Parts: sequence; structure tokens; C-alpha cells
Amino acid sequence: MKDDPKDDRREPDHPLARRIGAIAGTILGGAAGTVAGPGTAVGGAVGGAAGGATGEDIAHLLDPEHEDRYWREQHVREPYYVEGSSYETRYAPVYRLGWESRVKYHGRVYDDAAPYIRAEFDALPGQDMSWDEAEPAVRAAWNRADERVRSFNGN
Repeated sequence: MKDDPKDDRREPDHPLARRIGAIAGTILGGAAGTVAGPGTAVGGAVGGAAGGATGEDIAHLLDPEHEDRYWREQHVREPYYVEGSSYETRYAPVYRLGWESRVKYHGRVYDDAAPYIRAEFDALPGQDMSWDEAEPAVRAAWNRADERVRSFNGN
């Protein structure tokens, strides 16, 4: 049977998410192995494998094309929207930063990750707004992604 590109049951490949999850899992697994005794290497390997699966699941929930379509339609309804602003140049990069950060900083709450996210925002090229102007959009994208992850996990 051929793969139907419209079939949402296919598993997309998210190498970044696997790497992020694997790194987090390796660190946590290694820490558990260290506490338990000389099993650091084994704990790290097991944690890395489990973390990679978690990152893949989260990345699947947060499909970039789906998120972009959502925000492209929604951004004009947000209270921070500036009339006449371009989605492509003003909002798309900060929404992407928000949902990608939710994957990247999995296991943290927004307020703990915000300083790191701000540093990434400051490094974005061509921004025509300050962090104070961008942060509500970043947080909105993070919160939307977080809701999807929580509902997936049953929280």
C-alpha cells in the first residue's frame, strides 16, 4: 500500500526533536544511574532512548506547518496585534520561537525558560520589535503548544 501524503497517521521524521529528547533523557538517565551507583552509562543510554521517543511524540504534536497555518489566521485576533503588521516579517518568527521553545525546553515552565528564549529572540535577524512587544506572541505560541502536550499526556 502506498503512503498517502494526506494520511495523518504517518510518522514524520523530526531529527531535532529526537536529539533534544535524547539529550534530555541521557542527562536524566545518567543522573539516575549516578545516584543509584555505577550505572551512569547504562542509565544514560536507557534515558536517552526514552527521551528520544518523548521528543518525537512532542514534535509530532507540534507540526510546524499546522502551527504556522493556525497563527497565520489567528494573529489578527490577538490583543497585541498591531494593525497592518506583516505576519511573515513581524509575527511568524516569534510564534515559531514560541512553539519550538516548548519542545526545546520540555520539562520547564515558560517563566523558567523565558531568559533563554529572550536570548534566542535577541539573536533573530531583522526583528522590528522589542522583546516586550514580541513576548506576548512568544508566550501565546508556547501556551498553545503546552496545551497540546498536556492533553496528549492526559494532564
